[in-house]
Order: sequence, then structure tokens, then C-alpha cells
Amino acid sequence: MWYFMYFATSFICSSAINIVIDLNLTSEKKHKFRTPHEVLAVAKDIIPLVCLNLVSVVFPGSLLIENVIETRQRNEYGFILNFTAIVAIADFITYWVHRIFHSPFLYWIHKTHHEFQYPIAMAALYAHPVDFLLINFIPFNLPIFLLWPPDYVIKFSILFAVFITTFQSHGGYTFFSDSHLLHHKHYKVNYGLGLSDRIFGTFR
Repeated sequence: MWYFMYFATSFICSSAINIVIDLNLTSEKKHKFRTPHEVLAVAKDIIPLVCLNLVSVVFPGSLLIENVIETRQRNEYGFILNFTAIVAIADFITYWVHRIFHSPFLYWIHKTHHEFQYPIAMAALYAHPVDFLLINFIPFNLPIFLLWPPDYVIKFSILFAVFITTFQSHGGYTFFSDSHLLHHKHYKVNYGLGLSDRIFGTFR
């Protein structure tokens, strides 16, 4: 159950730190700030669906991943090559699945995630379970089954992915990039992690 523990712990810590900062240091934010009351109200509203995605998607998915990789021979490509390949593959898959879910036929599933133009960190998991499974969980984990990296690479990738998608992408901060904040504002830009958006002309 180590996968779920890594995911859940990093998600809870990132979300908690973000809420503490929202309540006390809102001058660090780029967007129009919420009052402490509004921050807590948003958190209260999204927690049920966030918990549902943790229980219905992340938990069974993590057990499946652990069971499959447990007996597999791992590659010996090293950390840098493995991590770079994981990010590139995840970016490409996320980009196209995410972009497809912005089509008129599927946006009704994805629109839940866009209820907040300026989300808080835990809103990274605020989505329809099918949406979260197909846009987030599968794209970020499929590279494991393509590359078979060592456990330490997987563990670091979990921490990196959860931190980026919660604290950075949905927390309102711009110390790496404001690309996902702009996606929540403009909808038709910045579907992936950056590389695919630049290649296919949707980067802003």
C-alpha cells in the first residue's frame, strides 16, 4: 500500500500547506484573494468529491499498480532518463485526453473541475471520477507500465506529480509557471505540462 500512502500523504500535506498560506499570507497569491471564510467554504464544498476520488480511483488504482509491478523486472536506465521519459509520456497523454474532454461532447464530464476559476490546491482532485481517472490518474501512471522503472523513481514521480498538480498548478502560485491557472481562466489553452502545448500551438 506504499503507492497510496505516498500519494495521499503528499496530497494532504500540499493541500494543508496551501490552505494555511491562503488563510494567513494571501499577498503571495497572483489572483484576486479570497477571504479566510471563503477559503474554508471552498474547501468544505470540495472535500466530499476529493475523498470520493481518493477512495474510488487512487486507492484501487494504487493496489493494482503495486500488484502488477511487484514481480516485474525493472529497467536500469537511471533516474534522469526514467524521470524525463515519465514526464514526457505523461505530458503527451494528458494533453490529448484533456483536450478531447474539452470538446462539446465530453465537456459535461470535465466541467466540474472548472467550477473554480481560481481553485485551491486540493481542487486538483475535484473532478468527476471518470474525468480524474482518464485525465489525471491513468496518464501519470501509464508510463510505469511502459518503462518499468525502479520503485525509487516511481516514488519520486508520485511526490513530484502530486506536488505540481496540487500546490503549484491549483494552489494559485506562479514560482514555476502560471500555465494551469491560465487554463482555468481561458479553458482552451495549456492542456498539458507545457511541452505538448508548445508543440501543438496551445501554450499561453
